[in-house]
Amino acid sequence: IPSIIAPAMLTSVLPIVSKNLAEKDYGSFSLLFNRFFKHLSFVIIPICGLLFLLGDSVIQLLLHRGKFDNTALENTVIAFNYYLIGVAAHCFWVFVAGVLVSMGKVKYLVRSSLFFFGN
Repeated sequence: IPSIIAPAMLTSVLPIVSKNLAEKDYGSFSLLFNRFFKHLSFVIIPICGLLFLLGDSVIQLLLHRGKFDNTALENTVIAFNYYLIGVAAHCFWVFVAGVLVSMGKVKYLVRSSLFFFGN
């Protein structure tokens, strides 16, 4: 769900961000940037937090059958919790990447992507 919400929100905001950056209206850009992060945080963090807390029950309901024993359940819950942290970080990165492209700073986007994926 968070991976669907963030790109949808970015799609609605990106034209305004691009316009603000093209006109060098950094005050409006800063205001929009802060609003976007507040709204995204209001949506993404509670969803990820709820899934983090209820992940054990959800995974048990969906997967706890056959040879999927308690050890497999515990390992899957741990992996799922780390995945949720990554999903939240990715949602914020989607916006930052969109802003860098709008600014024409693709070189920075490539460098930072190589740094994060290279480590």
